[in-house]
Amino acid sequence: MLGPTATGKSALSLALAHRFNGEIINCDSTAVYRGFDIGTDKLDRATLAKWPHAGIDVVDADGPFTLFDWLEIARPAASRPNSDSGAAPRLAIMVGGTGLYHRGLLRGFLRGGTRPHDAGLRSELETLLATEGRAPLDERLAALQPAIAAKMLRASPRRLVRALEIAVLGGDAAAQEEQPWEAPHAYVTIDDPDPLHHRTVIATRIEKQFERGLVDEAVALAAKLPPGTPALSGIGYAEGLRHHSAEISR
Repeated sequence: MLGPTATGKSALSLALAHRFNGEIINCDSTAVYRGFDIGTDKLDRATLAKWPHAGIDVVDADGPFTLFDWLEIARPAASRPNSDSGAAPRLAIMVGGTGLYHRGLLRGFLRGGTRPHDAGLRSELETLLATEGRAPLDERLAALQPAIAAKMLRASPRRLVRALEIAVLGGDAAAQEEQPWEAPHAYVTIDDPDPLHHRTVIATRIEKQFERGLVDEAVALAAKLPPGTPALSGIGYAEGLRHHSAEISR
């Protein structure tokens, strides 16, 4: 279940878990960290005690936490059988806005460096395509990776540019995702069709976060974490620290 902030993902996931005896899996990359509570709108302790969420409060923010770390938590939770042998299979409900987590579990993942990116190189290739057509790109790709070039002869210009970008950077454009989820699944996207209403809901949420002590939480975390900790740059925490330092107004 994906969608922008403040669109009701948590409430819907709890309703589904109650209806289907579901297993809830956190897909928010900041909520995995202990102590990051107010800014991530973690559910209260009583709710989490009743409906545990796999992937919440699993690590301190002073160390790395990768997609592969998260998959080690999410895969067992998603495949956990129903305790009642006569009941239907347990419904796993992944909820949160980190698309990488959703994709990594459901569609599989790529090893680092397999399909590298370079925005500057891509821009150069797109300019070459626009000024000289695709022939120079086809020729260059054929010199680097003939097998891939043969598959790109009838591909769209966009796919050709991407394949050549990968080849120039030493990657493999034919690489396939590893370990995709094989059981039936569905993507559910939630949004608010009224932008004005959505902004009002977000503003209300932010006010409540301030009242609950968002700035104090950010300051306390910054005091015990190394400078430059990535989680402290998250939305809400970065602004809370700047407000504490009098760089910005409330």
